Amino acid sequence: MEPNPNQATLPRHIAVPARRRIIPVTAAQLPARPRPECAPYSHARRRHGLRIGAYFYPQTIADRDLSRLPDGACFHWNETREVGRARPRFDGHDQPRTYTIDDGTTMEWDDTDPDAMHQQVRLAQAHGVDFFVFDSYIGTRNRIPVREMTAPVDAFLQNPGSMRFALMFVLESPRVRLPFSAHAEPEHGRPYDICEATALAIRDEARRRWQHPSYVTLAGRPVVLVMANSHQLASPQMPRLLAVLRETQEPRPFVILILRRISDLPLIHSLAPDAVTGYAYLPDFSSGAEPLQSYPDRVEQVGREWEWIQAHLPVPFLPPAVCGWDATPRGDRDMAWETASAHSIYPHVPVLHGSTPEAFARMLDRAAAFTASHTRNPWRDDGLVLVTAWNEIGEGCALLPRVLPGNPCDTGFLEALTEKDGDSPATQHPSTSTASSPSTPHFPTDTRS
Repeated sequence: MEPNPNQATLPRHIAVPARRRIIPVTAAQLPARPRPECAPYSHARRRHGLRIGAYFYPQTIADRDLSRLPDGACFHWNETREVGRARPRFDGHDQPRTYTIDDGTTMEWDDTDPDAMHQQVRLAQAHGVDFFVFDSYIGTRNRIPVREMTAPVDAFLQNPGSMRFALMFVLESPRVRLPFSAHAEPEHGRPYDICEATALAIRDEARRRWQHPSYVTLAGRPVVLVMANSHQLASPQMPRLLAVLRETQEPRPFVILILRRISDLPLIHSLAPDAVTGYAYLPDFSSGAEPLQSYPDRVEQVGREWEWIQAHLPVPFLPPAVCGWDATPRGDRDMAWETASAHSIYPHVPVLHGSTPEAFARMLDRAAAFTASHTRNPWRDDGLVLVTAWNEIGEGCALLPRVLPGNPCDTGFLEALTEKDGDSPATQHPSTSTASSPSTPHFPTDTRS
């Protein structure tokens, strides 16, 4: 297999101490306490003046509703620890990867800890991140209310500094059966009910959060993202769920739906959101796709697809910039690559190789140029780009610094967000020209659900 360039190129090293600090995972029980504002520091020059929003997956084992586990088993998968125990699956595979939220001294943390969140806010702001989009898991299952992984937002709000935030409501529970084997039974019971009760639970949570002065708005409207699977999008109750979310006193929310697979486009069209975006819209998850995929090639492919998607939507499409994909740390470590890749099942495949900071910066510029080239896009003058993701460390998709052998700290992906001498402004890429719409290409399909 072709070696991963990330393994050979280790840019922007920062020497750090060898000691290791672990933030307790029981921090959810810490009492709330007044905290000082973030100390002043120099903000990095944002790349071409872009506004960066980064998806934030709550990393916690101290804040979960485990009632859906039929055997009463406890959830012990501490992803901040387990990613460092991953094994390379093929020659040149860039694993394991160890991440940090500071200078390399903290390699295990829990996002319910206000100290851990405070450090991430400082780190993000220092590299030009304007806001976090928190994955939020709220709904009902069999008429029983479910709230999962909500404490990290509370920890964030204890001291957000000048960082802003928005919520993405994911209409199914996060995975708890990890590590995940290709031969394992599907994790049943994850989706929330698409019903009036779920709609009210989401609306009430959204209303409560967007009252905060740090909540992201567009033209005075709070921005709310919603991610649903294909069955949920097709549910007769889905229009009612979105209607309930919008049944609120002013301000009316600006609702953005997440496009996970191209076959969902007619369903999303019929639901009449205010805008559409993606999450990990870069790897090709379709059946029969290559298990090992080139990051630069996939960026080129999806860059051409963005124009086709926009041509078939009556509302703006905001393409995400995805910094990588390798979810193998969530899989069975004893499974051979040949066996895992043959099954074409998440999390074993696909794996993107070649996701260097330089390649990611080019995708970032391309997404910004696409947004700026469409007059219908409400963010065209703001230069907004959503990035996947701040901390999807278990899926190899994180801006967070990596701790490398010998304890240097690689901040390359964070530095890709900032402007450097010699950078040229983002320009419209020829393949995103609005002069003509391309014919229907081959689209990736998200098969993770």
